[in-house]
Amino acid sequence: MLLTGNGVQYGYVNANSVALCGFVSGTDVYLAGYTVNTLTTSNNIISDAMYEKNNTPVDISTGNVGGVVQSLYVTGNNVYAAGYSYDIQGIFNYATIWLNNVPTLLSKQEASAAQGVFVYQNDVYVCGFESLTNGGTFLATVWKNGVPTHLSTQASSATSIFVNNGDVYVAGTTTNAQGTTNAVYWKNETITNLGADGSSTRAIFVK
Repeated sequence: MLLTGNGVQYGYVNANSVALCGFVSGTDVYLAGYTVNTLTTSNNIISDAMYEKNNTPVDISTGNVGGVVQSLYVTGNNVYAAGYSYDIQGIFNYATIWLNNVPTLLSKQEASAAQGVFVYQNDVYVCGFESLTNGGTFLATVWKNGVPTHLSTQASSATSIFVNNGDVYVAGTTTNAQGTTNAVYWKNETITNLGADGSSTRAIFVK
């Protein structure tokens, strides 16, 4: 993992680690993502979910169950990491939130994932995707304090979340029956289309 800012290098060079997100809290700089660990018995590569605080790595995967961190939020002494954890064979992944390195599964559906996290007035908002049935259509999902709300009935994914004055904004992408994607955002579960066919979104910010 490596980040450079204002002439200062954060992180360390490691061919087996990847940074997917970052967060700055006061003078503390956080990077998060994963580091490649080992092959499972079914020859799948397991990655360990991890983050760094001021260049010090913290492995938050437990036992021989791997994972990936895709979003971070830090408030006070609490570090929230959103992503997914693998099953023991490294085949399926499940949406997961870690609070101070302790994991909680957000979904029991195979191939679900958390992709954004935001904390507002002690409420924890996580966005991502899950299906209603294992192997079913992925649906953009927001978990508020662990309770899921599906934002769409068509194939979709939520990639970033922001809360401003109680309004919940979510960036994401929908996919039609022909497989064409479209960039969208939701405000309090109401969808707005943003782009032409083939577009997608990765982040949202409200000021």
